[in-house]
Amino acid sequence: FGPERHILFHAESLGLKLARTADGLIRILSVTPYRPLSGDEDAYRVGTVREGDVVRSVAGVDLRFPIEKSVWKLVVGLMKVSPRPLEMVVAQELEVEE
Repeated sequence: FGPERHILFHAESLGLKLARTADGLIRILSVTPYRPLSGDEDAYRVGTVREGDVVRSVAGVDLRFPIEKSVWKLVVGLMKVSPRPLEMVVAQELEVEE
């Protein structure tokens, strides 16, 4: 994996589509572009997140290893109820050279 990046989400909606893939890692499938509301002083999202990034941790939960489907359901619930700002650590998956 590439260098880890820390993202802070200030809004309830993360503006991301996430999925647990067959290998048990959490990947970002799509990112909604940040569009600040007029007069809104707080940033919706601080940091750079890209489609294809792998989630390494969220709200202090280490996701640097494959997780089971049941754990993924708990992580989704945690993201919904965690106070904002919510911290997520992501990294780009690097191509493996053979």
